[in-house]
Amino acid sequence: MESYTPSYAVLRLAGELDMGQRVELVHALDRLLLVGTDIHVDLSGVTFMSSGVANAVVDAAGRGNNRIRLFAPTRAVSMIFQALGASELIAGDATSTADALGA
Repeated sequence: MESYTPSYAVLRLAGELDMGQRVELVHALDRLLLVGTDIHVDLSGVTFMSSGVANAVVDAAGRGNNRIRLFAPTRAVSMIFQALGASELIAGDATSTADALGA
């Protein structure tokens, strides 16, 4: 994790994220959300993400009032968030409502 200010951090994830990493990821997100940090999650290094881990990220984003944004997911990871109906979490995703409206 890279913390740039108390209100902004980048969480870089890499490798295969299965249910074994879910709890650690949720704790990291919750710790940052608890202090009011905006979190950008860099997914460029993720080669696999289970739907359970993706769902945990979606749940955390819901608790975080839009303070979690996802960046640079691989196609496979992006498809998981799309299947979960959470593509709006992906920054710059053309399928998100805000991007489609040009907001």
